[in-house]
Amino acid sequence: DETHAFRLDTIVILDTDGRLRRTIPIYDVLRRSPFRFLLPRTGFDVPGNTELDLLHANNVEVFDGALASVSPLFRAGNILISLKNINAVAILDGRTLAVAWLWGPTNLTFQHAPSLLANGHVLIFDNGSRGRSSIVEVDPSSDRIAWRYAPAKGFFSNIRGACQRLANGNTLVTESQTGYAFEV
Repeated sequence: DETHAFRLDTIVILDTDGRLRRTIPIYDVLRRSPFRFLLPRTGFDVPGNTELDLLHANNVEVFDGALASVSPLFRAGNILISLKNINAVAILDGRTLAVAWLWGPTNLTFQHAPSLLANGHVLIFDNGSRGRSSIVEVDPSSDRIAWRYAPAKGFFSNIRGACQRLANGNTLVTESQTGYAFEV
């Protein structure tokens, strides 16, 4: 009978001198939220694997408050995170550590690199499945997709990947699996 350890992601906040200010255990935040149903059930066996990565937090962005007038979601100190293994992007309230917004399950697959745009939308690299990745821009105020780049073929990165909105309005895409970068 194998025993499994769980890799539980934690956000670590340091001051400008590198001293620890706060730690945020992401699993505990989700466990206390209405989104706890997204957490994988434990008690299953994975042959040959002794550590299970339940959430796989692959991106953290702390908001500076520049867009707080657009929505309280973007208040200074709130935190945008990507939880790859549950196909979710979330904004945590930086004061209470409550999940203020969560989007992605049934819409994303193993996403990476979410970032808050100047228009109050969130840009996400959706790794996708069946040989197709996409770039998604979602409006957190409505949970609607405002823009998507999803060619019928020729764009797929099953691991990693990034996207960034450029000053000219185009989007820079890094297709990590193939090593390509291009502008849309």
